[in-house]
Amino acid sequence: MADNYWADMPDRIGVALSGSGLLLGVHIGALKAVEQAGFIVAEIAGTSGGAVIAASYAAGLDIAAMEKLYLEADFHKLVPMRFYAIAMIRLLLTKGLVSPAPLEAWLRGHLGTTTFHATRMPCTIVASNVTAEASELWSTTVTPFAPLWQAVLASAAFPLVFPPVRLHGALLQDGGLYDDIPVDLLTESKRLAVMVGGKPRPLNGTPGLLGLLLRDIETLFLANNAHVLAGAERSGAVVAYAECADIPIFDTGITVATRQHLIEAGFAATAEALKVWSVPSA
Repeated sequence: MADNYWADMPDRIGVALSGSGLLLGVHIGALKAVEQAGFIVAEIAGTSGGAVIAASYAAGLDIAAMEKLYLEADFHKLVPMRFYAIAMIRLLLTKGLVSPAPLEAWLRGHLGTTTFHATRMPCTIVASNVTAEASELWSTTVTPFAPLWQAVLASAAFPLVFPPVRLHGALLQDGGLYDDIPVDLLTESKRLAVMVGGKPRPLNGTPGLLGLLLRDIETLFLANNAHVLAGAERSGAVVAYAECADIPIFDTGITVATRQHLIEAGFAATAEALKVWSVPSA
C-alpha cells in the first residue's frame, strides 16, 4: 500500500462495519452507497461479519465481486450447524459446534495471502482476546505482515458456533464481545458506522439444549445493540443503522432474495445517513 496514496484525496471518510452474523450483505450495500455518493474510503475497520467485508474491500475486491460472493455463498457448508451427537462431542472437545475449516478455506480462497501491509487502505480488524479480557487488534500499523484471513477468522469466531482461535497462547473469539462497532479506532474526521440489527432464530416447538443456548447467545448480542448504537453516536460518527428484524442472524438457509434485500437495506440506510454531510464536489 502506498502510505500517502489517500492523503490528498477530497471527501475522505473512515468506515466501521459492525458484527452482523450472516446478514453481512448490509455492509456490501453500505459500501456501494458510499462509493455512489462520491466518497473515498480512506480507512476501514470491521468486527465479525463486518470484518469479512472490511478485509475483502481492503484487499481489493470491488462491490460487484463481493455481491457475487455473498449471493452465491453456501452457508450450509460454511457454517454447518446441525445439532447431532457429533456436534455435542465437538462442543465438549473444541468449545465450538462446527469446524472452522470450511470458513477458513473460504477466507483463504478469497483473501489469499494478502497481508495488512498490502491492503489498498489502512484496515483494522477486531477480535476478542478472552484470555486478556480485551480487544485484540489487527491492523496495518500493528500487524502489517499478518494475513487478513487469519484476523477475520478470529474476529468471526462466534461463541459456541466456532471454537476459539488459539494464537500465541491466547484464546481469541468474536470481536463483538468487546467492540461490536470499532468506529472509535478510525482517525478520519468524517467517520461512518454501519450497524446491523436482526433477531434471534425462532423457537419451533420445544428446543433442544444446544438450540436454546445458541438462541440465548444471539439474544444477548442483539440486546446490546441499543447501547452500542448510542456509543457510536456519542463518538461523533454518522450512523447508518439497518434494522433486519425479520431475519435471524444465523439463518444458514437464507435465500438469495433475502440476501439481495439485505444489500438494498444497507444501501438505503447508508445513503440516508450520508445526507448529513455536504454533497462531495465533482
